[in-house]
Amino acid sequence: MLLFTLNENTDLLNMHSRSRNKQFDYEQIRTSSTWMNILSHSIQKNTARKRMKTLFKMNEIPDDLLGEQATELTSIKLDAFAKLLGLNPYDSDGIF
Repeated sequence: MLLFTLNENTDLLNMHSRSRNKQFDYEQIRTSSTWMNILSHSIQKNTARKRMKTLFKMNEIPDDLLGEQATELTSIKLDAFAKLLGLNPYDSDGIF
């Protein structure tokens, strides 16, 4: 499900990657973008509680699987998964 979610939201991934790569001096690099948080929140709302637990290791399962902490953790995991799949349009030097 996560693989298809990332593949079907390439525009969102591009905007997320853009917010993580500074192009101008006045921009700030963000470790967690609003774009990935929105996708994470949508996954949380549309996934059964039992399935959401499978996204986390036993020692990192948040108390509230629909809360802000779970959204942030899911966002970080989605970002790592997108990088693993090579879906980041920027290279390691931040060049598009």
